[in-house]
Amino acid sequence: MTRLYDGTVGRGGMLIRFGVGVALISPPLLLLVQATCLVPVPHGVTAIVIAAGLGTLVWLPIVNRRRLQMISEAVDATHCSIVVYDANDRLILANRRYRDVLGVPAGAIEAGMTYRTLIRRSLETYLPPDAVEDELVERNAIHARGDGRPSDRQYPNNRWERVTKTRLPNGLNVGIAIDVSEYYALRDQLDTEARRFAALARGAPVGICLVDGAGQLQFVNDALLTMMGAADRQALLAANDQMMLRDTAVRGFGALISELRQTASDTEVRLEKGGETYHMMVRKAYAPIAGSQPDGPDAAENLLIFVDITTRKKAEAKVSYLALHDPLTGALNRVAFAEDLERASGGADLQHPAALIAIDLDRFKPVNDVHGHAVGDVLLCRVVERIGEAIAADCRLYRIGGDEFAVLCPPPTGANAMAFARAILDRLTEPFTVEGYRILIGASVGVSSLPSDTDNPQTLIHYADLALYQGKNRGGGSVHAFSPAVLSSADTRRVMELELAEAVENGDIEIMMQPIVGTERKVAVAAECLARWTNRRTGEAVPPSTFIPVAEAANLIVRLDVLILHKALATYAALAAAGTAPQRLMVNVSVRTLEEPGFAGEVRTALARNALPGSSIVLEVTENFLVDDAHKLGATMQQIAALGVHFALDDFGTGFTTLRMLADLPITYLKIDQSFVRDLDDPHRQRQHRVIRAIIDLASHLELDVIAEGVETEAAYETLRGLGCGLFQGYLFARPLRPEAFAKGTLPQRKGSAAA
Repeated sequence: MTRLYDGTVGRGGMLIRFGVGVALISPPLLLLVQATCLVPVPHGVTAIVIAAGLGTLVWLPIVNRRRLQMISEAVDATHCSIVVYDANDRLILANRRYRDVLGVPAGAIEAGMTYRTLIRRSLETYLPPDAVEDELVERNAIHARGDGRPSDRQYPNNRWERVTKTRLPNGLNVGIAIDVSEYYALRDQLDTEARRFAALARGAPVGICLVDGAGQLQFVNDALLTMMGAADRQALLAANDQMMLRDTAVRGFGALISELRQTASDTEVRLEKGGETYHMMVRKAYAPIAGSQPDGPDAAENLLIFVDITTRKKAEAKVSYLALHDPLTGALNRVAFAEDLERASGGADLQHPAALIAIDLDRFKPVNDVHGHAVGDVLLCRVVERIGEAIAADCRLYRIGGDEFAVLCPPPTGANAMAFARAILDRLTEPFTVEGYRILIGASVGVSSLPSDTDNPQTLIHYADLALYQGKNRGGGSVHAFSPAVLSSADTRRVMELELAEAVENGDIEIMMQPIVGTERKVAVAAECLARWTNRRTGEAVPPSTFIPVAEAANLIVRLDVLILHKALATYAALAAAGTAPQRLMVNVSVRTLEEPGFAGEVRTALARNALPGSSIVLEVTENFLVDDAHKLGATMQQIAALGVHFALDDFGTGFTTLRMLADLPITYLKIDQSFVRDLDDPHRQRQHRVIRAIIDLASHLELDVIAEGVETEAAYETLRGLGCGLFQGYLFARPLRPEAFAKGTLPQRKGSAAA
């Protein structure tokens, strides 16, 4: 008969209820090894070993207390919870870890107490009273079942244990548990992150979908469904809308996903739906799948992000449209005209010409005056409609100004330009009805062709205008083609403006240099740079007295001055390098050029480009000017003077210079106009002598040098020298020379009858 002994063995506090039986030590040792192994699964084996060890302990005839104490300490030291109940569910063995997990005081655990009693005490420490009974029923059921299946339970202090209960054949119920709190904490963290991602993805203003490695749609947010016009995922996949992926047409969202998986990370998609066009930018990100081959087709999931750029595209299209179109009529504007004209001229030849039709409305101004600008605006829109109906599809219509239009006919349509022009005139002479008003207007139309009339696009425009104005001057309502006869009968000044603009653009303006000498007449101490222009069309030399006023009237003078400045300084630098340059070079500039804000920078650039000191340059300004803003002019001149550049006042005595201006402006030279020098040797011109002496005396007091222009005779030279003049310019010394004539360093003496 077995005698039971109840008591606590070991300093660790392991509770044991054992009997005396066969003395076998190996199973308890095995129990210790298994108990300290932190693997969740072979708990069944462990339970058998524990049961075998306990059986041995029960029948152990001789108790080796030291060994029992060692086993007790070892089992207490393990990180697993270990407990054994007998067939009647009374406590036999429990280690410290088990007691700690239950969260009950040491004194609350007694050998022989039932499982139900012990668990109730534990549950009451951390569960509300109304939840204790339900949890107790569930745990008691698992304990009673004892089938070795693991189950996770939460204990006090938010600890989670993975428990395995095994009922042995002899009735013992062995329980082993390991701490899985870290796993649950990590799982909670992942769940939180997943919920956060899901919330962000669902509420994001961009479309998001997740496609797995096999190309199956795993997630789609509401924004993407809205973009695609689908109610849910099934509707999205079932839709058969056409989409454009760059230049590839696809139908349906599934086909789109397949294409996107093969494209670059940023791809634009265009969706046609319900008669509307939607634009989306798709960005693709990769999420590697664990265990997949890095280069395999299913190696990564694709996170596709769709950004709706429809509004941006519409804005860009509107900006692009407004940049090239007239906002009132919808016709193309001047910017588009310039671009198209350059393009059309590149492919034109005599067999396949390009043509320009210039259109100016007749009697349009009275429409605005009588009916108001609102009616006039509507009329202009109707005009554009009618012109569009009269021309070929590949011709382009432009609104150039208020009531001025142009039609560009590219090659080879340009051959039919006259027929289009007549059709335009016919349509525009028909009555218009605008807001109940019957309105009659007309038009004057001019046509020029490229390359038969000119090979220059700008000349083409001007020639079409000349042809138009030929008809306009005859009363309007006609079509005229450009011809040489138009040139001969047209405004010569307008022709010269165009041809001078071409000359400036092409750099056709040449320079000559007229020496300025001192009393040593064979050597030039300075030279004035003079502009010369030979008309390409006529082959004639146009004098400066003719083309300079044209340049000023046509707003070409600044471009002309800048061109001459750069050419003059480059030429002077070459002479300086050869050692034959005069001390100073005098270059003419207009007051309008000096008033340009950027001209001081042009001077600085020209000096630096040619490595010239500013002191070698003199800018001549004619005195015959009226200054709108003397302060502004003086500031610009001071900026240039700071570079070392000198200034000369040309034609002094004929203009509007005041003593105040002479005092304020940084003038270094006065050039006496040739009108004072001419006939200076006439004994009846003594008053003229006194004027010149007064000018020289004034210059002397202002510390200015005086240059006499137009010196043609020895008598005039001697008189001027006697009056105190020290610098001279005129045909007596040399006519204007080509720059290479200065290479010899000395000048041939010349006489003539014309002034420079």
